[in-house]
Amino acid sequence: MKHGSSNIQQHPVCVNIYAKHTVPKEETPNLGGYKDEKFNFKHSSFYCSNLQTFSCSLFTILFKTLIVKMEYLILEEKYKNLLKKSNYEKAILKKETEALQKKIESLEYAYIEKENKISGMIEEKEKLEEDLFEVKRENRNLKEDISRLNERIVDLTDVCKTYRRMIKSRNKELQQGEVLIEENINLRNSIEEVNNEKHHLELELAKKTKVISVIKDKYKKNIARLLEKFNEKDRHIQELQNFVLHELNNLKLHVLRENENVRHSKIKNIHFFLDELIKKVEEKLTISIMQ
Repeated sequence: MKHGSSNIQQHPVCVNIYAKHTVPKEETPNLGGYKDEKFNFKHSSFYCSNLQTFSCSLFTILFKTLIVKMEYLILEEKYKNLLKKSNYEKAILKKETEALQKKIESLEYAYIEKENKISGMIEEKEKLEEDLFEVKRENRNLKEDISRLNERIVDLTDVCKTYRRMIKSRNKELQQGEVLIEENINLRNSIEEVNNEKHHLELELAKKTKVISVIKDKYKKNIARLLEKFNEKDRHIQELQNFVLHELNNLKLHVLRENENVRHSKIKNIHFFLDELIKKVEEKLTISIMQ
């Protein structure tokens, strides 16, 4: 309570309320209606009325002090909250300032790099200006050289005109000789072409004679082989013909032996049929041999 009362007295609102409701010393009555150690009724009634007013004022003072105390506590809580908020904002500001400091440092580093680049570009610009000055000086020298060359070209054009006249006259003289040279060249080319054709025909004739001789040798060998094969085939065919005729005759005799009891007309017919068959076989074999 002492700490609270000291805070109340320090607060300006509390000081004003306390000063308003305090009773001055002149108006405070003596207790019990005694004055100069004698009881006085007038003083006792005055005391009761003043006591009533004093109690009311005291109650109001206590009530107002309570309100002021509550307001003070609210204000103190607000002050604490504001202090916390300010501390939090200070921490945020500290972080932001650190971040800004880092950004400033990075910007300073970038600015230094840009300055270095700009200084390098300025040096390059100075070098380029020097090179440009050299190029301009060379261009002036080249212009002087070009003017000299133009003068020389004029002189050379005059010389060329004289040479052209001389060349024209010389060409007229050489045209006749060129015609003769062309005719000679044409004759030489025609002779070379004829010789080439002759040589080509000789080569082809040699090739064809070689081919003909090779073909003759091959045909001789093939014809000899074919004659041998045909002779062998004729011998085999002759043997086959003899074999077939012999078998037919045997068949004829066998039929005659088997058919002795058959009528004579039928045997004649079979015999005639076998004779016709043998004739046809002989004719076909002779035709095939001739072919």
